[in-house]
Amino acid sequence: MNNLSDICATVSELPPQEWAEEVVRPLRNQPVSIFGYQQIAMDRSQTMSLVDALVSTGCLESKGSARRMVQSNAVMVNRVKTKDVNRILTADDALPNIDAIVIEAGKYNFGIVELCG
Repeated sequence: MNNLSDICATVSELPPQEWAEEVVRPLRNQPVSIFGYQQIAMDRSQTMSLVDALVSTGCLESKGSARRMVQSNAVMVNRVKTKDVNRILTADDALPNIDAIVIEAGKYNFGIVELCG
């Protein structure tokens, strides 16, 4: 499973907590995450607003569009919908199997916030 389209097909059917190691392994330390969106790094001791993460990963083009998507209940953090425009992402949000936070805007816009440090 080295092909990006195979990875996309597999992960789109499962919640991030259930992604198998062979799916997760190619995502680590890669400049591009699933569906071609950029991975971003966040120091484990730092925080980042959900709106900033949506823009930084390329899920959405602007903070305004990110706020509107969150308010319209179209954003998920680790496959859980959120309507909190002021949501702050922390290390506590990370999934243990990939040590990262998966954000989603709409149906096909995924981004990875990888924890480091």
